[in-house]
Amino acid sequence: MGIVLEETVATDISTFTYTSARKLAQLSDGTRVAVYEKMVAAVIQIFCATKTPGGAWTTEQITDEASHQRAPAVAVGSDDVIHVAWSGFGCGAGACADISQRSEVCYRQKIGAAWQAIEAAVASDGPDFYGLDCYEHPGVSIAIDSNDDIHIIYTTCWTAAGYGDVRYKKRESGVWQAEEIADSLTAHYQCPEIAVDSSDQPHVVYSNDNGLMYTWRTGGTWQPVEVVVNSDYPSGPFGIVIDPSDNVHVTWPNDYGSTDDYRVKYRKRTAGTWGATEIVMTEEGFDSALVRGQRLGLDRGGRIHVVWSSRKVFGGSTFTRYRRRVPGGWQDDLDLIPSAGIVRPFSILWGNWPEVAGVKTNVLDDRCAFLATRSDDLYHIECSIPQAGLKPAMVEGMVSV
Repeated sequence: MGIVLEETVATDISTFTYTSARKLAQLSDGTRVAVYEKMVAAVIQIFCATKTPGGAWTTEQITDEASHQRAPAVAVGSDDVIHVAWSGFGCGAGACADISQRSEVCYRQKIGAAWQAIEAAVASDGPDFYGLDCYEHPGVSIAIDSNDDIHIIYTTCWTAAGYGDVRYKKRESGVWQAEEIADSLTAHYQCPEIAVDSSDQPHVVYSNDNGLMYTWRTGGTWQPVEVVVNSDYPSGPFGIVIDPSDNVHVTWPNDYGSTDDYRVKYRKRTAGTWGATEIVMTEEGFDSALVRGQRLGLDRGGRIHVVWSSRKVFGGSTFTRYRRRVPGGWQDDLDLIPSAGIVRPFSILWGNWPEVAGVKTNVLDDRCAFLATRSDDLYHIECSIPQAGLKPAMVEGMVSV
């Protein structure tokens, strides 16, 4: 295993456990783009860092608000415009008088060297950091399509019980379209993630009280919700990627109370049918609090890449860990980064779009690039893996091999 690159992007950042995986993107010239949040004078603001090939990371603060801005997500267009969405208060209009009110979904784009005005993609009814169950489960995820139109998915809190919606909005030809409800008022919703297929249709995974859910939009209509896994204690974050054949790949972690101890799991949807659940992390008995941060990617060869953090020994150091799925099964899982502190994968580079000159610029070749946090610092890691240690896929219910 070769770690090609490990670099510090930023120090002393703020982190939130349940936040979108879409924090790392790549421009057509190979420039990497990362977004994160950081405390400035007691207020959390949004930052964007970029690094040209062979260059150093440079950082810009893209909000300067009087109230907290959190959980950014990023996408880039075929025109190299940078698009950032996040959950915040004010969206450029100033502080909120009452932080107990619902936050907004804010959006900003960078064209060339210039950041444009902040827009309120969703005003006053977006993810609520301060109310009820939504405090711990903000959700804003972003994707871009072949027309460079923006798709966002997010959660809301509405009722005294903390129930809410999974909602969707599209920015088409520079104009925000009407808000749509993908799933509504039946449970506590958490951690939505979005991906767009070859026909520009959005696909979404998220959890509720009953398990991990999936839905997609076609012909202007959200399709009936499908259960990826029922009562498996999924708590996020989740991973979703779509391959060139429009098959959907999903990963999730087990959490407390599971009879399977604590594992990372994977499932694939082909032609509308979900395949068997496969176990990515084969060991058992880990400290559940640190089987976290799993992120999912896909390379140009159709190989699945998964990174996550866990303790190999209860109470011991945490490791950023990596595993790749190739035709025939999963390769051996490998330890990338040991640490005495908490190491948590933060984002992985993948996006079905954009496509420039026939090349999907956010799908890498046989390698993986991701962001990870260690203590309060943000790192960029790029790695490749040789063909070694191939194991057949371990389907749930099988004995570990």
